[in-house]
Amino acid sequence: MDVITESYQMPSDFSKRIKLLRHRHGLSQQQLADLIDVSVPLLKQWENGQAHPSIRYWQRIVLAESAGIQALREDGYGSRLVRESSAAYTLSISQRTRKSCAR
Repeated sequence: MDVITESYQMPSDFSKRIKLLRHRHGLSQQQLADLIDVSVPLLKQWENGQAHPSIRYWQRIVLAESAGIQALREDGYGSRLVRESSAAYTLSISQRTRKSCAR
């Protein structure tokens, strides 16, 4: 997955957004951690605002917010391009194919 980081800054409400995403989809911390591919202790730190997700993990959270949890379960979610700003995010589909990535 590619990230455009034009003056990237973690949103101030990141911890609330992570917790809200988990509650909205009825997921345990273990289930969300598995989907994002992080440990439960790290997810707890994010939800409590004690640590910030890296851009790599934040883009997965943004993808789940905008396209739904199912997007993390589907093959090919790595082809999505996430643009994140401190105020809002947009999701667009990357024009690259797996073949072009393999070159």
